Amino acid sequence: MSEELDAFDNTETEYETYYCYADFEFTCGEKIHRNQAELLSVGVVICDSSFEIAETYYNTICPVKNPALTSRCRRLTGLSQEDIYSSPDSDSVLGQVLDILDDYAVDEVFVWGNYDRTGLLSDAKQHKRAFFSANAVDELAEMIVDIQPEIVKKLGLPEAVNIEELAGAFGFTPDEGSFHNAFNDAMGLFEICRGAYTTDILKNKKLRKLIDERRTRREERKAEAARLRRETALALPLTDEELDYLAGFAEGEERENAEKKLLGIRYFIMKQFIALPDCERFLLICFETPRRFKVIPEEEHAAERAVTASFVKPLTREDFTEALLYAASLPDPVTA
Repeated sequence: MSEELDAFDNTETEYETYYCYADFEFTCGEKIHRNQAELLSVGVVICDSSFEIAETYYNTICPVKNPALTSRCRRLTGLSQEDIYSSPDSDSVLGQVLDILDDYAVDEVFVWGNYDRTGLLSDAKQHKRAFFSANAVDELAEMIVDIQPEIVKKLGLPEAVNIEELAGAFGFTPDEGSFHNAFNDAMGLFEICRGAYTTDILKNKKLRKLIDERRTRREERKAEAARLRRETALALPLTDEELDYLAGFAEGEERENAEKKLLGIRYFIMKQFIALPDCERFLLICFETPRRFKVIPEEEHAAERAVTASFVKPLTREDFTEALLYAASLPDPVTA
């Protein structure tokens, strides 16, 4: 007995931590709404804290409601109808994934973007409507963690980038097939995270180029959006009253800020004038905390909701200046 006690080591043991990177492909296209999506395939990469791959998994799946692939699905995923018809059900496949996660004591599944959990819940909903089990699908959905915001911030990207483009910046291309394959995208996500946490990203020329291109593209989009907003705001020329109002501000930054504020409110008015050419009477509504303006047809306004607004001003296409100038003359809200 004493030998058995001596052989029992009750000292604390250090266990390796494992992580899961995954991708899911869903039905899409031709009248399949995103809230009716079903799983088509899943790819999983399990790695340790040193980003050494411990296990991978891939399987295709046969949907219960819409097993026939749309042309968009076939084009996007590269899957064939034969692949799908010969595949098991999603609850069976994700049950296997859960077993793997349990083997490595993984309780979070990292994905790229905020749709995967929604897609899994949609798949579970289709199962329940067809009286199929969806326990594994529901359980895995609760483990989903969107890692995209964390990586975008860490890499200094001005906006989100798709897996294919970002994985390419870290030198990853699939060994077989292309992206939009669940396994290849899971591997791409793994390579992105490994690169983000184990390499000197400042020395990554491909990544720096990608960031610069995205910043330039984003600034161009912002500039174009500002141009279109100004164009809409000036769909009708400034009235004499508006010009007199702006003339009351000193030249330079003060005048620029006043014009920006005036045109910003004017944009909401003109946008509705353009969108509703047959409507004659509108209301300009101002809400506070945070301050925001809304323009609606007069007949759509519910009087009982007026208590939530700081003011409601009537206007027409021929007479909107008074309401506009009243809104523009409001002092800027105080921010903490």
